Amino acid sequence: MKTKPRRKYKFLIILAVFLGCLALSVLWLWSNADRLLTGYADAHLKSLLAKSGSFSLTYSKLDLNLATGKVSLSDIEFSKDSIKASASKVETGSIHPKQVWKTRQLLLDYISVEGLRIKAGLERKAKADTLAADSVSAASSGNKLAGIRKYLDTIGVRRVIVNGQELSCHRIGGKMKAEIGQIRVKFYDLGYGVSSGRFTYCDSLYDLNMTGLAFNSANGLFALSADTLSTCNSGGVSIAGLHARNTVGKRQLSGLKGKVPVTWSDLQIKKLHTSRINLVRTVKAKKIELDSVFASGKQITLFRDVRHQPKSALKMPQDALEAIPIPLHIGRLELQIPYLTMENQPAKGGTGSLTLNDVNAVLSNFTNEPGSTVSVRVKPHLGKGRGELHLKLNLDKNRTFSVSTTISNVKGSDLKPLLYPMFGVLVDADIKKLNASVTGNRNSASGSFCMQYSDLQVKVDNEKMPYQKVADKAKLINRFAGAAIHKQNPRKNQTEPYSCTVYAKRDPMKNFGAYMAAVFLDGAKKTVLRDLPYKEVGKIMSGAKKKKQDLLDKIKRKKE
Repeated sequence: MKTKPRRKYKFLIILAVFLGCLALSVLWLWSNADRLLTGYADAHLKSLLAKSGSFSLTYSKLDLNLATGKVSLSDIEFSKDSIKASASKVETGSIHPKQVWKTRQLLLDYISVEGLRIKAGLERKAKADTLAADSVSAASSGNKLAGIRKYLDTIGVRRVIVNGQELSCHRIGGKMKAEIGQIRVKFYDLGYGVSSGRFTYCDSLYDLNMTGLAFNSANGLFALSADTLSTCNSGGVSIAGLHARNTVGKRQLSGLKGKVPVTWSDLQIKKLHTSRINLVRTVKAKKIELDSVFASGKQITLFRDVRHQPKSALKMPQDALEAIPIPLHIGRLELQIPYLTMENQPAKGGTGSLTLNDVNAVLSNFTNEPGSTVSVRVKPHLGKGRGELHLKLNLDKNRTFSVSTTISNVKGSDLKPLLYPMFGVLVDADIKKLNASVTGNRNSASGSFCMQYSDLQVKVDNEKMPYQKVADKAKLINRFAGAAIHKQNPRKNQTEPYSCTVYAKRDPMKNFGAYMAAVFLDGAKKTVLRDLPYKEVGKIMSGAKKKKQDLLDKIKRKKE
């Protein structure tokens, strides 16, 4: 009779011990769940990464916190061909296992990236290599896309934080819609290099909208910002509120770049949009190819600082085009701008400026392919006058080009802000029409020049003249007055306007604008200035002396 209670107590003791051990096991598992799960996930993730041959991803530490639902990776290094990235920490927040199990969706409150640093490089490849890479990547990307598309629809992110700056996002997944709000992303080590690797990618759909973009050059001298940028898969790119500018003062830039001739710029574009383009395929092909780009701006200011001599010979515009490291072709690029201000600070003299209004510029066949021809047409207004300039740049060995221009109904006073500060010259005239046609190369240029004008008056301020030799010659113009210039063209007793041939040698230490100015100044001098024989000069001089003496005698009589 006594054995039953003993057995009963024995069973209770065993049950208590078992429950105690179970509780201790559960408590141990619960207290070590993060460590055990982290160890398993760490080993499994490293095994998967070791099998991946298309990219390299390493990290020093993986942390899982079941209580808060956070996952973090530390000291991450990523490399894929010529792209390298690193981050001190990547963290995801508030993963809810019940919600994941119930909805079959991984919804993350945020993803935070700290200490992001990116290096990127591209390689210019031959067409045969590019085509071979295209066929291989197309097949592999199709397989990858089929495998990962089902996962893309199950991931959602509400916020993305990069280096402390937050990107307010729609749900990423499905159609991959995203929105960036008030972001300033700075890539500290973003540069351009050469690599022997190739880009591979997954050509997925995208619908991208971003706001508040801001970028700075590595040296901090140039800034680029935009209010909005939007594009979609195989659609056009649209940018609003684009502002590109130098971040230092106009006259500080040259000193910061080693006291060389520089161009300071401030470009404000209201809207810019392109024709259809697939950005992913463009990156993969490593070339830019567009049918058209249209931009309408607020204003453009260009300041050319030539107070210092260049360290080496300057290049022609064709050289600058061919120096672009990736293949480029834009069928038509059009810009409409209400104000274009060009300023020039010479080595001596003041700053001259010229403001053109209602400028329409069109670039056709804008490319860097050798043997091609780039065409430029510019239609500006200067005061009440109009102008039109056509420029063709041939990308050949000798850098040949042609320029033709037409100007009508321009007042000489419109040129005062340019000529007087720089050269101390005041010009008053009615320029009815100017036609010029010039062809040239990297060495010299020549052509024809014809300027029709009336009521020309020229006055030189000797104190404003920056060059003494020119100032000495300018005294003759003031002294001889109308005798030294032709006041009109057609000239007296002539029905046809005077035209001349122009010629100028290129100074390799000056830019292309100065090269063209030298050609047109040659035509202006030949048209305006008279060739005075020695006898005529003597006659004018004696006449001037007689007038001076008569004036002195008149003053003397008045005093008496």
